[in-house]
Amino acid sequence: MKRYIPFFPLFVFLGQTMHLGGISFRRILLFFVYLLRFILMEPLRLVEVLLFEKRIQRHVLKEDPIFILGHWRSGTSHVQNLFHQDKRFTTMTLYRMLFSDHFIWTESWLNPILNRVSKFFKIRYSFQRTNLDFNLSGEFDTALCSLGSSQAYTWAHLFPKQYKRWMQTMVFMESEQLDLSDYEYIIRKISFQSKNKRVVVKSPGDTARIQALLQCYPKASFIYLSRDSYDVYHSSLYLWDAIQRENSLQQLSKEEISELVLWTYPNVMKNYESGKSLIPEGQLFEVSFESLQENTEDVLRNSYEKLSLGHFHPEDFASFLTRNKSHRKADYEKKSEIERQLKSKWGHYYHEAN
Repeated sequence: MKRYIPFFPLFVFLGQTMHLGGISFRRILLFFVYLLRFILMEPLRLVEVLLFEKRIQRHVLKEDPIFILGHWRSGTSHVQNLFHQDKRFTTMTLYRMLFSDHFIWTESWLNPILNRVSKFFKIRYSFQRTNLDFNLSGEFDTALCSLGSSQAYTWAHLFPKQYKRWMQTMVFMESEQLDLSDYEYIIRKISFQSKNKRVVVKSPGDTARIQALLQCYPKASFIYLSRDSYDVYHSSLYLWDAIQRENSLQQLSKEEISELVLWTYPNVMKNYESGKSLIPEGQLFEVSFESLQENTEDVLRNSYEKLSLGHFHPEDFASFLTRNKSHRKADYEKKSEIERQLKSKWGHYYHEAN
Protein backbone atom coordinates (compact mmCIF):
# COMPACT_ATOMS: atom_id res chain seq x y z
CA MET A 1 0.00 0.00 0.00
CA LYS A 2 2.95 2.36 0.50
CA ARG A 3 3.13 3.16 -3.23
CA TYR A 4 -0.37 4.65 -3.13
CA ILE A 5 0.84 7.36 -0.73
CA PRO A 6 1.29 10.66 -2.63
CA PHE A 7 4.96 11.69 -2.89
CA PHE A 8 6.11 8.51 -1.15
CA PRO A 9 9.46 8.38 -3.05
CA LEU A 10 10.12 12.01 -2.13
CA PHE A 11 9.54 11.25 1.55
CA VAL A 12 11.96 8.31 1.34
CA PHE A 13 14.61 10.51 -0.30
CA LEU A 14 14.27 13.19 2.39
CA GLY A 15 14.36 10.52 5.09
CA GLN A 16 17.55 9.02 3.66
CA THR A 17 19.11 12.49 3.48
CA MET A 18 18.57 13.00 7.20
CA HIS A 19 19.41 9.42 8.16
CA LEU A 20 22.66 9.26 6.19
CA GLY A 21 24.28 12.49 7.24
CA GLY A 22 22.84 15.31 5.17
CA ILE A 23 24.49 16.99 2.20
CA SER A 24 27.73 18.81 1.52
CA PHE A 25 27.41 22.56 0.95
CA ARG A 26 28.72 22.32 -2.61
CA ARG A 27 26.06 19.74 -3.50
CA ILE A 28 23.03 21.85 -2.57
CA LEU A 29 22.16 22.51 -6.22
CA LEU A 30 22.20 18.78 -6.98
CA PHE A 31 20.01 18.18 -3.94
CA PHE A 32 17.39 20.52 -5.39
CA VAL A 33 17.66 18.75 -8.76
CA TYR A 34 16.77 15.49 -7.00
CA LEU A 35 13.87 17.19 -5.24
CA LEU A 36 12.59 18.56 -8.54
CA ARG A 37 12.87 15.12 -10.13
CA PHE A 38 10.67 13.48 -7.47
CA ILE A 39 8.12 16.32 -7.57
CA LEU A 40 7.80 16.43 -11.37
CA MET A 41 7.60 12.65 -11.74
CA GLU A 42 4.93 12.19 -9.08
CA PRO A 43 1.88 12.53 -11.41
CA LEU A 44 3.39 9.96 -13.78
CA ARG A 45 4.14 7.64 -10.88
CA LEU A 46 0.63 7.83 -9.46
CA VAL A 47 -0.92 7.09 -12.85
CA GLU A 48 1.21 3.95 -13.11
CA VAL A 49 0.33 2.86 -9.57
CA LEU A 50 -3.39 3.24 -10.26
CA LEU A 51 -3.18 1.43 -13.60
CA PHE A 52 -0.74 -1.40 -12.87
CA GLU A 53 0.12 -1.83 -9.17
CA LYS A 54 -2.34 -4.64 -8.42
CA ARG A 55 -1.33 -6.55 -11.53
CA ILE A 56 2.36 -6.20 -10.71
CA GLN A 57 1.74 -7.54 -7.21
CA ARG A 58 -0.09 -10.58 -8.61
CA HIS A 59 2.46 -11.26 -11.34
CA VAL A 60 4.43 -14.51 -11.08
CA LEU A 61 7.75 -15.02 -12.88
CA LYS A 62 7.73 -17.80 -15.43
CA GLU A 63 11.44 -18.49 -14.80
CA ASP A 64 13.81 -17.39 -12.06
CA PRO A 65 16.20 -14.60 -13.14
CA ILE A 66 19.73 -14.74 -14.50
CA PHE A 67 22.00 -12.81 -12.12
CA ILE A 68 25.21 -11.26 -13.46
CA LEU A 69 27.79 -11.15 -10.69
CA GLY A 70 31.16 -9.49 -10.34
CA HIS A 71 32.73 -6.60 -8.47
CA TRP A 72 32.03 -3.12 -9.79
CA ARG A 73 33.95 -2.49 -13.05
CA SER A 74 34.47 -6.19 -13.80
CA GLY A 75 32.59 -6.12 -17.11
CA THR A 76 29.12 -6.89 -15.77
CA SER A 77 27.47 -4.09 -17.77
CA HIS A 78 28.98 -5.46 -20.97
CA VAL A 79 27.54 -8.92 -20.27
CA GLN A 80 24.17 -7.39 -19.45
CA ASN A 81 24.17 -5.50 -22.75
CA LEU A 82 25.08 -8.72 -24.57
CA PHE A 83 22.24 -10.74 -23.07
CA HIS A 84 19.84 -7.91 -23.83
CA GLN A 85 20.37 -8.69 -27.52
CA ASP A 86 18.54 -12.00 -27.05
CA LYS A 87 14.84 -11.23 -27.44
CA ARG A 88 13.96 -14.05 -25.05
CA PHE A 89 15.43 -12.00 -22.19
CA THR A 90 14.69 -8.60 -20.70
CA THR A 91 16.67 -6.39 -18.34
CA MET A 92 16.98 -2.99 -16.72
CA THR A 93 17.83 -0.11 -19.05
CA LEU A 94 19.01 3.37 -18.17
CA TYR A 95 15.53 4.68 -18.86
CA ARG A 96 13.88 2.08 -16.62
CA MET A 97 16.50 2.71 -13.94
CA LEU A 98 16.07 6.48 -13.87
CA PHE A 99 12.28 6.31 -14.16
CA SER A 100 11.57 3.08 -12.34
CA ASP A 101 8.48 4.67 -10.79
CA HIS A 102 6.60 5.00 -14.10
CA PHE A 103 8.44 3.27 -16.98
CA ILE A 104 5.68 0.77 -17.77
CA TRP A 105 3.47 3.35 -19.44
CA THR A 106 5.99 6.10 -20.33
CA GLU A 107 8.89 4.20 -21.89
CA SER A 108 7.27 3.85 -25.32
CA TRP A 109 6.93 7.62 -25.83
CA LEU A 110 9.29 9.38 -23.39
CA ASN A 111 12.35 7.21 -23.99
CA PRO A 112 12.60 8.10 -27.74
CA ILE A 113 12.24 11.79 -26.92
CA LEU A 114 15.06 11.67 -24.39
CA ASN A 115 17.28 9.75 -26.78
CA ARG A 116 16.74 12.33 -29.51
CA VAL A 117 17.62 15.12 -27.07
CA SER A 118 20.73 13.22 -25.95
CA LYS A 119 21.84 12.66 -29.54
CA PHE A 120 21.20 16.26 -30.56
CA PHE A 121 23.27 17.67 -27.68
CA LYS A 122 25.88 14.87 -27.94
CA ILE A 123 25.59 14.06 -24.25
CA ARG A 124 28.18 11.65 -22.89
CA TYR A 125 27.51 8.81 -20.45
CA SER A 126 30.65 9.06 -18.38
CA PHE A 127 30.11 5.89 -16.35
CA GLN A 128 30.58 3.71 -19.44
CA ARG A 129 32.70 6.17 -21.45
CA THR A 130 30.21 6.29 -24.32
CA ASN A 131 27.42 8.43 -25.75
CA LEU A 132 24.30 8.55 -23.63
CA ASP A 133 21.66 6.10 -24.84
CA PHE A 134 18.71 5.41 -22.56
CA ASN A 135 18.51 1.87 -23.97
CA LEU A 136 21.88 0.94 -22.47
CA SER A 137 21.90 -1.35 -19.47
CA GLY A 138 21.08 -0.05 -16.02
CA GLU A 139 21.39 -1.44 -12.50
CA PHE A 140 18.44 -2.88 -10.63
CA ASP A 141 19.57 -1.65 -7.23
CA THR A 142 19.98 1.93 -8.45
CA ALA A 143 16.42 1.76 -9.77
CA LEU A 144 15.24 1.23 -6.19
CA CYS A 145 16.29 4.79 -5.31
CA SER A 146 14.05 6.41 -7.92
CA LEU A 147 11.32 3.91 -7.02
CA GLY A 148 11.40 5.18 -3.44
CA SER A 149 12.96 2.25 -1.59
CA SER A 150 15.10 2.55 1.50
CA GLN A 151 16.48 -0.95 0.79
CA ALA A 152 18.85 0.16 -2.00
CA TYR A 153 22.57 -0.11 -1.24
CA THR A 154 23.05 2.62 -3.88
CA TRP A 155 22.16 5.19 -1.20
CA ALA A 156 25.74 4.59 -0.03
CA HIS A 157 27.00 6.18 -3.26
CA LEU A 158 24.76 9.21 -2.82
CA PHE A 159 25.75 9.56 0.85
CA PRO A 160 29.28 8.08 0.91
CA LYS A 161 30.19 9.33 4.39
CA GLN A 162 27.95 6.52 5.63
CA TYR A 163 29.17 4.09 2.96
CA LYS A 164 30.62 1.35 5.15
CA ARG A 165 27.71 1.29 7.58
CA TRP A 166 25.11 1.23 4.82
CA MET A 167 26.88 -1.42 2.73
CA GLN A 168 27.32 -3.57 5.81
CA THR A 169 23.58 -3.39 6.42
CA MET A 170 22.34 -3.77 2.85
CA VAL A 171 24.94 -6.09 1.29
CA PHE A 172 27.24 -7.80 3.79
CA MET A 173 24.63 -8.64 6.45
CA GLU A 174 23.68 -12.27 7.12
CA SER A 175 21.22 -13.41 4.44
CA GLU A 176 18.30 -13.93 6.82
CA GLN A 177 18.59 -10.29 7.88
CA LEU A 178 18.51 -8.89 4.33
CA ASP A 179 15.17 -7.54 3.16
CA LEU A 180 14.93 -7.94 -0.63
CA SER A 181 11.18 -7.36 -0.94
CA ASP A 182 11.55 -4.18 -3.00
CA TYR A 183 14.22 -5.88 -5.11
CA GLU A 184 11.80 -8.71 -5.84
CA TYR A 185 9.17 -6.11 -6.71
CA ILE A 186 11.31 -4.34 -9.33
CA ILE A 187 12.29 -7.70 -10.87
CA ARG A 188 8.62 -8.66 -11.00
CA LYS A 189 7.77 -5.29 -12.55
CA ILE A 190 10.32 -5.74 -15.35
CA SER A 191 8.98 -9.24 -15.99
CA PHE A 192 5.40 -7.96 -16.06
CA GLN A 193 6.24 -5.23 -18.56
CA SER A 194 7.97 -7.70 -20.88
CA LYS A 195 5.10 -10.23 -20.75
CA ASN A 196 7.14 -12.70 -18.73
CA LYS A 197 10.46 -12.79 -20.56
CA ARG A 198 13.27 -14.12 -18.41
CA VAL A 199 14.86 -11.26 -16.46
CA VAL A 200 18.61 -10.63 -16.56
CA VAL A 201 19.59 -8.85 -13.33
CA LYS A 202 22.77 -6.85 -12.86
CA SER A 203 23.78 -5.14 -9.64
CA PRO A 204 27.36 -5.76 -8.44
CA GLY A 205 26.29 -5.93 -4.78
CA ASP A 206 24.49 -9.19 -5.59
CA THR A 207 27.93 -10.80 -5.77
CA ALA A 208 28.03 -10.67 -1.97
CA ARG A 209 24.49 -11.89 -1.26
CA ILE A 210 24.08 -15.10 -3.22
CA GLN A 211 22.46 -16.99 -0.35
CA ALA A 212 19.70 -14.41 0.01
CA LEU A 213 19.07 -14.48 -3.76
CA LEU A 214 18.83 -18.28 -3.76
CA GLN A 215 16.29 -18.13 -0.98
CA CYS A 216 14.12 -15.96 -3.23
CA TYR A 217 15.00 -17.67 -6.53
CA PRO A 218 16.25 -21.25 -5.99
CA LYS A 219 16.38 -21.98 -9.74
CA ALA A 220 18.21 -18.77 -10.70
CA SER A 221 21.22 -18.86 -13.00
CA PHE A 222 24.41 -16.96 -12.16
CA ILE A 223 27.15 -15.60 -14.42
CA TYR A 224 30.26 -14.43 -12.59
CA LEU A 225 32.81 -12.06 -14.16
CA SER A 226 36.33 -11.79 -12.80
CA ARG A 227 38.82 -9.16 -13.94
CA ASP A 228 42.43 -8.28 -13.23
CA SER A 229 42.32 -6.78 -9.72
CA TYR A 230 44.69 -3.94 -10.57
CA ASP A 231 42.35 -2.86 -13.37
CA VAL A 232 39.32 -3.21 -11.08
CA TYR A 233 40.95 -0.91 -8.53
CA HIS A 234 41.74 1.86 -11.00
CA SER A 235 38.45 1.53 -12.85
CA SER A 236 36.64 1.72 -9.50
CA LEU A 237 38.45 4.97 -8.75
CA TYR A 238 37.23 6.28 -12.11
CA LEU A 239 33.68 5.17 -11.28
CA TRP A 240 33.81 6.91 -7.93
CA ASP A 241 35.12 10.07 -9.59
CA ALA A 242 32.08 10.06 -11.89
CA ILE A 243 29.71 9.34 -9.00
CA GLN A 244 31.19 12.15 -6.93
CA ARG A 245 30.96 14.54 -9.85
CA GLU A 246 27.44 13.69 -10.99
CA ASN A 247 25.50 11.93 -8.23
CA SER A 248 26.87 12.15 -4.69
CA LEU A 249 25.39 14.56 -2.18
CA GLN A 250 28.45 14.29 0.05
CA GLN A 251 32.05 14.88 -1.02
CA LEU A 252 35.02 12.73 -0.12
CA SER A 253 38.74 13.17 -0.70
CA LYS A 254 40.60 10.94 -3.15
CA GLU A 255 42.28 9.24 -0.20
CA GLU A 256 38.91 8.46 1.38
CA ILE A 257 37.58 7.05 -1.90
CA SER A 258 40.64 4.86 -2.33
CA GLU A 259 40.14 3.53 1.18
CA LEU A 260 36.51 2.62 0.41
CA VAL A 261 37.56 0.70 -2.70
CA LEU A 262 40.27 -1.09 -0.73
CA TRP A 263 37.66 -2.04 1.90
CA THR A 264 34.90 -3.11 -0.49
CA TYR A 265 36.77 -5.50 -2.77
CA PRO A 266 37.84 -8.16 -0.23
CA ASN A 267 34.44 -8.04 1.46
CA VAL A 268 32.69 -8.69 -1.87
CA MET A 269 35.09 -11.48 -2.79
CA LYS A 270 34.91 -13.15 0.63
CA ASN A 271 31.12 -13.26 0.41
CA TYR A 272 31.23 -14.52 -3.17
CA GLU A 273 33.60 -17.36 -2.29
CA SER A 274 31.33 -18.51 0.52
CA GLY A 275 28.13 -17.97 -1.45
CA LYS A 276 29.01 -19.72 -4.69
CA SER A 277 29.32 -23.08 -2.92
CA LEU A 278 25.56 -22.89 -2.35
CA ILE A 279 24.72 -22.59 -6.05
CA PRO A 280 23.43 -25.92 -7.42
CA GLU A 281 25.28 -27.67 -10.21
CA GLY A 282 24.51 -26.23 -13.64
CA GLN A 283 23.43 -22.82 -12.33
CA LEU A 284 26.80 -21.01 -12.24
CA PHE A 285 29.04 -19.96 -15.13
CA GLU A 286 32.36 -18.26 -14.33
CA VAL A 287 34.51 -16.44 -16.85
CA SER A 288 37.14 -13.72 -16.91
CA PHE A 289 36.47 -10.37 -18.53
CA GLU A 290 39.66 -10.79 -20.52
CA SER A 291 38.46 -14.12 -21.98
CA LEU A 292 35.09 -12.59 -22.82
CA GLN A 293 36.78 -9.78 -24.74
CA GLU A 294 39.02 -12.12 -26.69
CA ASN A 295 36.45 -14.83 -27.51
CA THR A 296 33.03 -13.26 -27.05
CA GLU A 297 31.04 -15.63 -29.24
CA ASP A 298 32.63 -18.78 -27.79
CA VAL A 299 32.13 -17.57 -24.22
CA LEU A 300 28.48 -16.75 -24.88
CA ARG A 301 27.89 -20.14 -26.49
CA ASN A 302 29.49 -21.89 -23.52
CA SER A 303 27.37 -19.91 -21.06
CA TYR A 304 24.18 -20.90 -22.89
CA GLU A 305 25.20 -24.55 -22.79
CA LYS A 306 26.39 -24.55 -19.18
CA LEU A 307 23.27 -22.79 -17.86
CA SER A 308 20.78 -24.48 -20.24
CA LEU A 309 19.57 -21.12 -21.55
CA GLY A 310 18.25 -22.50 -24.81
CA HIS A 311 19.66 -22.50 -28.31
CA PHE A 312 22.43 -19.97 -28.94
CA HIS A 313 21.90 -17.78 -32.02
CA PRO A 314 25.13 -15.90 -32.98
CA GLU A 315 23.19 -13.64 -35.33
CA ASP A 316 21.38 -12.09 -32.35
CA PHE A 317 24.65 -10.57 -31.19
CA ALA A 318 26.35 -9.75 -34.49
CA SER A 319 25.09 -6.19 -34.81
CA PHE A 320 25.93 -5.29 -31.22
CA LEU A 321 29.43 -6.77 -31.46
CA THR A 322 30.08 -4.90 -34.72
CA ARG A 323 29.01 -1.59 -33.15
CA ASN A 324 31.25 -2.18 -30.16
CA LYS A 325 34.27 -3.56 -32.01
CA SER A 326 36.17 -0.29 -31.64
CA HIS A 327 35.48 -0.03 -27.90
CA ARG A 328 38.45 -1.10 -25.81
CA LYS A 329 38.89 -1.24 -22.06
CA ALA A 330 41.08 1.41 -20.48
CA ASP A 331 44.70 0.43 -19.97
CA TYR A 332 46.21 1.25 -16.59
CA GLU A 333 49.95 1.56 -16.23
CA LYS A 334 51.07 -0.71 -13.43
CA LYS A 335 52.91 0.98 -10.60
CA SER A 336 54.75 -1.39 -8.32
CA GLU A 337 53.96 0.57 -5.15
CA ILE A 338 50.19 0.44 -5.77
CA GLU A 339 50.39 -3.21 -6.82
CA ARG A 340 52.15 -4.11 -3.55
CA GLN A 341 49.52 -2.22 -1.58
CA LEU A 342 46.68 -4.05 -3.31
CA LYS A 343 48.27 -7.45 -2.82
CA SER A 344 48.82 -6.65 0.85
CA LYS A 345 45.27 -5.37 1.44
CA TRP A 346 43.43 -7.95 -0.68
CA GLY A 347 45.57 -10.99 0.03
CA HIS A 348 44.55 -14.14 -1.84
CA TYR A 349 41.56 -12.31 -3.35
CA TYR A 350 43.99 -10.38 -5.55
CA HIS A 351 43.58 -11.73 -9.06
CA GLU A 352 45.91 -11.24 -12.03
CA ALA A 353 44.73 -11.87 -15.58
CA ASN A 354 46.69 -14.50 -17.47
